[in-house]
Amino acid sequence: VRVVPAGLPQPVQVQLALERPLAGLIAMQRRLRAEVLSHADGTALLDDADAALRLVRPRRPRQPREAREAERLERKRLADAEARKRRSRDNFFAKLLYHADEFKAFHREARRLVSRRSKAVLGDFDSKARKDKKEADRAQRERLKALRESNID
Repeated sequence: VRVVPAGLPQPVQVQLALERPLAGLIAMQRRLRAEVLSHADGTALLDDADAALRLVRPRRPRQPREAREAERLERKRLADAEARKRRSRDNFFAKLLYHADEFKAFHREARRLVSRRSKAVLGDFDSKARKDKKEADRAQRERLKALRESNID
């Protein structure tokens, strides 16, 4: 790859001339990384990498007053987060209890309606049966009356 053929177009020759030293740079980067890793303490690198991945700034040592203020702010932040979590939980339980009450009331009303309708249907059957019995008794009395009248004659 060291010799650039003359027959290539100008943009390709420029690109080839720019990329030629990159192969040597990659090998040098690998050697340098291996050397740095061999001399470095792995835990510090891991901590730095973890902090970089979590986008956390390394904390600088603080003065006692500044440290107390920071602790107070951190406690306040944690207390606010806990209060938000508790409010959210309480809100969820309130909604859950409201739903349970609504659910029970709906089904209680549905059972009441079914009971009312079934009583109405049974009452309708009973009244029809009484009416039919009354009609049958009346017809029977009329037949007996007709038979008596025909016997008397």
